[in-house]
Amino acid sequence: MKLKVSNLKFDSLQLLRRRIVIPVSIFIFGFTLIPLKQFRGLTLMPGDLGDARLNNYFLETIYLRLTGELDSFWNMGMFFPYPLVGGFSDNHFGSAIFYVLPRYFFGQPETAFQIWFLIGYLLNFSFAFLALRKLGMSSIGASVGAGIFAFALPTSAHAIHAQLHHRWAIPMAIAAISTFLKGGGSRWLGIAALWITAQFYIGIYNGFFISLFVVAIIFSHLIIRVFTFRKSQRSNNLKSFKNLDYTSSAKLIGMLLTALVAIAALFFTYYKVSLLYVGSRSWAEIDPMLPRPRSYFIADHSLLWRSLSSKIEDVPLRWEHQMFVGVVPMILFLLGAIVMIRTKNRAAAGIYLATTLVVVLTLYVKSFSLWYFIHDFPLFSAIRAVTRVDQVLLFAVGYGSALFLTWLGARQVRNRNQLHTLMAVITLLALLEAATGTIGTSEKSVWRERVANLAKKVPSDLPKDSVLYFAQTDPWYAHELDAMWVSLQAGKPTLNGYSGQAPPGWNFTYGADCNSIPIQVASYQVWANAHPEYAKNFAGLLSRIRPIGFNNCDYMYFQRNP
Repeated sequence: MKLKVSNLKFDSLQLLRRRIVIPVSIFIFGFTLIPLKQFRGLTLMPGDLGDARLNNYFLETIYLRLTGELDSFWNMGMFFPYPLVGGFSDNHFGSAIFYVLPRYFFGQPETAFQIWFLIGYLLNFSFAFLALRKLGMSSIGASVGAGIFAFALPTSAHAIHAQLHHRWAIPMAIAAISTFLKGGGSRWLGIAALWITAQFYIGIYNGFFISLFVVAIIFSHLIIRVFTFRKSQRSNNLKSFKNLDYTSSAKLIGMLLTALVAIAALFFTYYKVSLLYVGSRSWAEIDPMLPRPRSYFIADHSLLWRSLSSKIEDVPLRWEHQMFVGVVPMILFLLGAIVMIRTKNRAAAGIYLATTLVVVLTLYVKSFSLWYFIHDFPLFSAIRAVTRVDQVLLFAVGYGSALFLTWLGARQVRNRNQLHTLMAVITLLALLEAATGTIGTSEKSVWRERVANLAKKVPSDLPKDSVLYFAQTDPWYAHELDAMWVSLQAGKPTLNGYSGQAPPGWNFTYGADCNSIPIQVASYQVWANAHPEYAKNFAGLLSRIRPIGFNNCDYMYFQRNP
């Protein structure tokens, strides 16, 4: 009896180690070595004075809307009086809760943004681990795969694009659609649709790319079934629909309708924005941001690989092409492909083939890309930086790595300790290589000082209906964000603006010349003439504008009331 009890305790400890200790240890190691170390705790901000602060601005707008201090999210105070300017970029609705709570309790937008960003690492790792376990991976395999998804080199390169950081619905969508295609039941189709919808609410870019990847998985599944014809297997998914009872049918329809309605609700405003501002991207904008074959070997931000990476030349908008995942993940991914072939794993084949299809579809070689033929399709036409597909492909790399390590861990060998040591070394090398990637950061104190210094220039006796407009200093984009933040904190709209798009005819650089004000106002008047339903926003605009920091202003001009 004592022997049985001791064996039971030993088995329980082993189970605890596999399920909790291994993934928690790997996460803590990667989290400490990469973001915490590089951010020096909460001293440095992820990103620069541009896009990072823009994403912080969006999250702060959501917070102020929820607390009742703003009347609308979509009609933000920037680019005033243009409507629906919140639709110029991502929205963060799906991840905003992780900003709102620390913002409420700590009171500082910058600190809340840091916490929101750091929570993204935890969620990305945790959901990737759960998804890989669902896909049949061992604890160590799933932990390493999740570590690659959460910490690999491209994640550090894209830290300057905070809208891409929260990607935790991607693994769940892939796990759900793969489970459905393996015959796990029709409900998994509905679950996949809900996770895709969730990712759209978290971020438009990653929502789009996971949709593309899921379609590629389904297409790959059909190809594999055609070339490995087995009638019983080909009918599994059809049977799962035919055998549905009333309750199961209602649940599936409910999930699909929920996803459809949620997507429609989200994109209704974006559709209106596209009609108002012609929001599609031209091929000339997309072309430089399509992945080249050499893009997959660029890692200028890696202390280990930057010297070799610098030898790769002739890449436009180079900062968008930092797609090298690292040598260790790449080798593990290729070894996973060998395991997939040897074990005839059809589920793995579907993910590998889907990865190949997405890479080929988005690749740009000698001025040619298949993407050209679909770039002006609905939704496709709004995607400019196609290189950001690497944020979805990272899960495929993590999956392949997990597949190999799961296979390796299941080998029957005499000396298990040597095997465990080998797997520990692989894990350590993968994390250490990821840690060589430097994250673009900026000083939190600088963020605050810039806004505080500009706020001092705002008169204290402004009328309630004032519209602020700040003269511009260099760098222009940082100053525009200074102006947006000062205006937001003052509760006033502003003519200043910076986002993923801009109103037609917008003058981006104007300095301190007061003559730029009538030009901006005239641009809105031209636009409003084409959209008379918004012409009322122009009424009394001139008399409401309060120029701050401009030279040679004729203040009689602002007394006009067109």
